[in-house]
Amino acid sequence: MISVDGVDAAPGRESVEIWTVEPAGAGSRITVEQRLFSRIGGVIAAIFGAWRQLRSFVRGEGDYSTAPSAVAPPTGRAGQQARAARKPLFGSFDPRDYAMEIGLSLVAFALLLTQFSVTAAIQLTLVILLHEYGHYLSFKLMGKQGNRLMLLPFVGGIAVSSSPHRSEFERAVCALAGPAICVPLTAAAFCYAYFATEFSVAYAWAVNLAYFSCLLNALNLLPIYPLDGGQVAEGFLRSFGRDIFTQAMMAFALGGLLLLLWLGYTQMAVLLAIFGLPGLLRRGYAPSARAMTPKEAAILAVAFAVTLATHGGVYVFGFGV
Repeated sequence: MISVDGVDAAPGRESVEIWTVEPAGAGSRITVEQRLFSRIGGVIAAIFGAWRQLRSFVRGEGDYSTAPSAVAPPTGRAGQQARAARKPLFGSFDPRDYAMEIGLSLVAFALLLTQFSVTAAIQLTLVILLHEYGHYLSFKLMGKQGNRLMLLPFVGGIAVSSSPHRSEFERAVCALAGPAICVPLTAAAFCYAYFATEFSVAYAWAVNLAYFSCLLNALNLLPIYPLDGGQVAEGFLRSFGRDIFTQAMMAFALGGLLLLLWLGYTQMAVLLAIFGLPGLLRRGYAPSARAMTPKEAAILAVAFAVTLATHGGVYVFGFGV
């Protein structure tokens, strides 16, 4: 969403606000991250405004066949009633309810095609979707409502829920679920490629799936906010390190960024520093959820260690990094 002081930005306005889901990967609310002043702000606002109009039309929030162009489409309760009265296209599933998710995912996939071959883009997309489905599945198992997942341009993917976390254990589990659900894929694909006796299409797929899975998930487990590992660390510190929460989270983030630079992922480190560190400074400790018990912390620590060992081990041993 892009706005100026709460009002949709018109083309030519330079002051815009960027609204994002926080925390990414296991989010529970939408918040304003930062205010930008850019000459391209009006262009971006116009694009997002056109997208909102298209989404409203596709979701059936109004009949525009006879309405004058100056009349805004119905929103809120009117839009909900229109969707409730609309007949689904495929049983209980209606893709028009997911127009934004489908549209952004297609754009993200198109961008991947500019960087990878068609086969590699498909393989990477499958790994990202499985990772995000892990978050989505954890939301479902926790009884959360309003769960969505999608690919995001320049980011990879995201899964969000409209329900807040009820405990720090739930926060950490939802964050860890993404890398954890990819453990069988990483292990199975690597074992197949390692013991294969001849080159084949299946061998090539196994190698690429193992590489993308271990790389994506190992990096996500770094304790850098807002990566999954950073959110797991956040859950631990909110439960057992309240007095040093900000200092410890910042130390983890800086250490992780230095590791990324050492590994050669400079672009990723810069993006995380720009968009992650300011949000981390504004978070602070807020006792909004029940702290972990020692038993929950032990279970989570074992699960985190197994997940990190699998992805990190394949990353280092299998690909000589």
